[in-house]
This record gives sequence, C-alpha cells and structure tokens, in this order.
Amino acid sequence: MLAMRGQRRCPAFNTSAVGGKPQDYIAAASWYLCAAERGNPSAQYLLGLMHDKGHGVAKNEVLAYKWLNLAAARAQPDVREYCQHVRDAVAAELTTKRTVEAQWLASSFVPAMLAENVDGSCCQNKRSHASKRDKR
Repeated sequence: MLAMRGQRRCPAFNTSAVGGKPQDYIAAASWYLCAAERGNPSAQYLLGLMHDKGHGVAKNEVLAYKWLNLAAARAQPDVREYCQHVRDAVAAELTTKRTVEAQWLASSFVPAMLAENVDGSCCQNKRSHASKRDKR
C-alpha cells in the first residue's frame, strides 16, 4: 500500500479491518502524519483523504488540499495525474480564499528531519499526537 523506502512499516497504516478488528483511523492518522511530515507522498495522499472525509482527524478541506497538493507534486509519474484529480476535486469545494490558504500551507511545507525517538517511535511528535487522541 505505501512505499515506505527507508522507513519501517507500521500496522496502523492499514486502515482496513483485519481479522475482525475494527479500523483505528486515529492511530492511522497519527502514523500517516509522521510519514507525511517527512515528505512521503503516499502518506501525504492518505492523510489528505482522511482530512477530506474526517476519518481519524477533524474534517478540514484546507488541510486536505495541502496534503493532496504535496502528494501530487511528489507522486511518481504513474499516479501523479490521479493525485491531481483528487486534489482538484477537493479544491472545487473551497472558496478562493481557502484555496489560497491551502496553497500557502503547501508551499511553505518543509519535510521534517529523519530521526527516531529513543523509544523507537517513528515521529518526534508521536506522543503529542497520542495525547491529543486521548483527550477526544
């Protein structure tokens, strides 16, 4: 599903129900955010979809556009057009002001450093993401 070159695969990336266990969109969103912040286009795309639908994160079309725009810009040529199509569908729902805001967020994006925590988690903000989830 995800091309995670140089990064560990995580079962939370699989948002489909496996073995009768319910999907954990919140955990998946947390892991997608970790990889998306590092510049992974697959994670950026999936995080954008999650923001568009409100799965595991608050529904936010501006953030959906931001992540989908980044994914489209970094996607492999064979999937780039599809990513652009999905991004454009989200953009059709935005006002001009919100589209400009989303484009600014995407253009100011800088991938996070690739560094693991002492506890082996993939994201420096993993604990803060989990604590936000626990407060919901």
